[in-house]
Amino acid sequence: MKMKDKKAAMQLRNLSRLLTSFTSMQCGIFLILLLSVLSVSGSFLPHAEAMEAVYRSWWYVSLFILVALNLLACTLRRLQQLRKGYSISGTGKNSSAAGELSAYPYRFEIDKSTARPDSRHHAAELLKQNNYHLQDLKLPRGEALLAAKGRIGIYGSLATHLGLLLIIAAAYYGVLTGSEELAQGFPGERIAVSIGDETLVLEIADFNINYREDGSVHQYYSELIIRSQDPESPLLVHDTIYVNNPLRYGRKTFYQSSYGWAVNAYLHDPFSGRTESAMLVPGQEYYFAPAGITVQLLSFYPDLEQGDQGHLFSRSPEPRHPHTLFRLLDQDNQLLGPPAQLLKIGDSLELPQFELGFDEFHNFTGILIKETGGTICLLSGSIIFLAGLFLCFFVQPRQILMLWPGAAKDEGKLIIYGWSRTDRPAFAVEFYEIVNDLVNGRRELS
Repeated sequence: MKMKDKKAAMQLRNLSRLLTSFTSMQCGIFLILLLSVLSVSGSFLPHAEAMEAVYRSWWYVSLFILVALNLLACTLRRLQQLRKGYSISGTGKNSSAAGELSAYPYRFEIDKSTARPDSRHHAAELLKQNNYHLQDLKLPRGEALLAAKGRIGIYGSLATHLGLLLIIAAAYYGVLTGSEELAQGFPGERIAVSIGDETLVLEIADFNINYREDGSVHQYYSELIIRSQDPESPLLVHDTIYVNNPLRYGRKTFYQSSYGWAVNAYLHDPFSGRTESAMLVPGQEYYFAPAGITVQLLSFYPDLEQGDQGHLFSRSPEPRHPHTLFRLLDQDNQLLGPPAQLLKIGDSLELPQFELGFDEFHNFTGILIKETGGTICLLSGSIIFLAGLFLCFFVQPRQILMLWPGAAKDEGKLIIYGWSRTDRPAFAVEFYEIVNDLVNGRRELS
């Protein structure tokens, strides 16, 4: 029976050590760093792929739960400490243990010969002038006056824990419920967008690119209109977006993401006079069923120049010498001709019974549309977290306890105790200034 009791006690101690280690700040920091690294790695993947491979995987969810439990445990443990009362070592209203006074790092004793006759009144007025809040206490050793200020500062760590927990929860909720899509279009084009329970129309009213003197892009702008599907309805939003200046409407945010050139590829049948065309962006392809061929647009050069070693590039963004680089595939996705062919805009390539060419090109704009949830929770968590940091670093809890012992041998004596959670050098100066005033009465009280 004793062996069983010892084994159970050992298991209980091991479990207690494990829980203590898990709820420690070191464990919390490690878990948060690991979660951050995995979250950043997921950001390099496309949104849909990242959701399945990272953010909804069992190991990521498990790690997130561990971080949340660690923060919650730290918060509850801190709250338990705070519930013992603001007074250090329990020197509160119902304190009875005289030994608890030894927890105060500062102590000064004024004996009968040097104590002022009106020390109690003078001490109260002096502490009020130093912005202390006063409380009369009845202790076993005698009457006492507890003075405190900066009480709220002890809740700084609690607020930072709660704020961080809300931020992480809101961020993960936003990842799970959010969406992301890239819309590409030309001026005058309309795109259907779901915002809440309503389907609205996003119209690209205009698109412009601002170039530097060297030809590089300085900024690009998309003029957007959001309206209902009824063309006669008034505009809901009409604004211009550019890089780092998105448009927000409802839970959707519209970012200026990209731009580029789109080229119109056509296939013409000279016998029937029919022409089929498709607007392509570099990297896209189109299958022309009448000829049984696929056109893959590889690149577009608005101002083609060929280097010494055959390298192709564009001398400027101006369409002075526009060319396309493309390849052709048959119905079995086998190459037709060379792996890359160059064709000037306006020229055509002769095929059996058909003509293939590129005749138009336009700038297109890429709008990244994101929807995120948990914004209010995220904002609340950030405010609470910042408030906690402010309380931790700028609000210093301080306490001064003045004790008038009730024993006959100590009658008339005054014992002063002092405590500060942080910034003790500054508190020491204040503490001994108050002591000096009580001894010498040099400060004039108003």
